[in-house]
Amino acid sequence: MKKWFYIFASIILSAQLCLAQGEKGIIVTNKEKDGPTGKTWAVVVGISEYQNISKLSYAHKDAEAFYKYLRTPQVNVPAENIKMLLNKDAISGEIYGTLEWLAESVKENDKVIFYFSGHGDVEKKRFIKMVFC
Repeated sequence: MKKWFYIFASIILSAQLCLAQGEKGIIVTNKEKDGPTGKTWAVVVGISEYQNISKLSYAHKDAEAFYKYLRTPQVNVPAENIKMLLNKDAISGEIYGTLEWLAESVKENDKVIFYFSGHGDVEKKRFIKMVFC
């Protein structure tokens, strides 16, 4: 599990995207405009349906809207570079598999976007045990 933590952390730290909240929503900009540019990759997760906690109305819809935004001509992320997991497809095994796909696909100078919409998790011990043990 340590390997996943370090892979994910290095992907996030090496991402060259700046997500900033603007007046008209999220604006994606490249910080290194004059530097080498690579491909853009995205993982979009939206969970509205939960087994043991209250359901949400719009989390999966927000994820779908963000996917559509990534496909607009202004952002232009190719469909094959985006993995979207919604509701029952967004189980931990699928998310880990998608992160593995991401780790195998991303090269130097590529950009990564990870979008999550859903309930938060306050089980810190579980997360720490999962990542560091």
